[in-house]
Amino acid sequence: MSDVVALTPVAVTAIRGHIAEMSGDLVTVSVGSADGVQKEMVFIVYRDDQYVGDIRISMVEPNQSAGRLVRSSLAPKVGD
Repeated sequence: MSDVVALTPVAVTAIRGHIAEMSGDLVTVSVGSADGVQKEMVFIVYRDDQYVGDIRISMVEPNQSAGRLVRSSLAPKVGD
């Protein structure tokens, strides 16, 4: 499928972290640029095997990043 273009940055390998902090719909995650995170990436959040929601990253630091919850089926919580 050479015609397909990603709408957001795509990681070369899976990036796994957890929600470290929440304030309203602003979510801080435990991974950052040192892990390959880029602005505008969308993270899919799970709790065990259950889909929680999507986070679009807007701020990236070396060891953490933050973004807004853009879709959810459950209320996300620290540790997801």
